[in-house]
Amino acid sequence: MYRSTQRGDTGGFFRASAVPDAMASDSVLARLLPVVGTAYLVYLALQPPPARWVGLGCLAVVVPFLAGWVLGNVFGVGPWSDD
Repeated sequence: MYRSTQRGDTGGFFRASAVPDAMASDSVLARLLPVVGTAYLVYLALQPPPARWVGLGCLAVVVPFLAGWVLGNVFGVGPWSDD
């Protein structure tokens, strides 16, 4: 029912990180969600205030995670790599 996302997991009762198999699939929607979400935040940042401040604040939090996601999915480096 659950698949571990950690390497070398022994399948014990308590797992640090486990996701249901349905969520662990690499669907197109799941792969594009970070890109679409970031594009929406950029759109908000280009709007007049107060939406601009919401977009910029959210981008300040999301951009480091997006950089890690891109490094993992494009270059195979870090926790988001498919290795």
